[in-house]
Amino acid sequence: MQRDRDEYLLGFLRDHAAPCPSCGYELRGLQSPTCPECGERLVLRVGAEQPRMLLLLLSIVPGASGLIFGLLMSAALLSRILEGRSIGRTDYTFWTVYIFSWFMALVTVVLIARPRRFMGFSLRIRSGIAAEILLASLIFAVWLFSVLR
Repeated sequence: MQRDRDEYLLGFLRDHAAPCPSCGYELRGLQSPTCPECGERLVLRVGAEQPRMLLLLLSIVPGASGLIFGLLMSAALLSRILEGRSIGRTDYTFWTVYIFSWFMALVTVVLIARPRRFMGFSLRIRSGIAAEILLASLIFAVWLFSVLR
């Protein structure tokens, strides 16, 4: 089975110009399924001409704001500790916002680190993930604004 895949790849590269996905080396006329420049093992795959990245972007944006918010809150917490003051354990608003911000940041880091994994899910699953992240962010924002009023 692997041998057939290698033959398909080499047959394709006999007639087509294609760059190595790792280093960009021109692979036309390749004799083995390994890039001669970087040594990357190559496979022939079918893919969309223009991948739909909107759902990935919609999933990352709330978490990126969570990361920024978490860093700002960490700076405020550190500042209070250095001044000899602390945030009380009963300050649930602060701790809820702090934990949620870092959770959203963690989700964003995972999505940024593994975008191919996310893009490998079906459109239905990607839509569900993006909707859940956006809905959680919206509910959290509404809660936060109602608490801060």
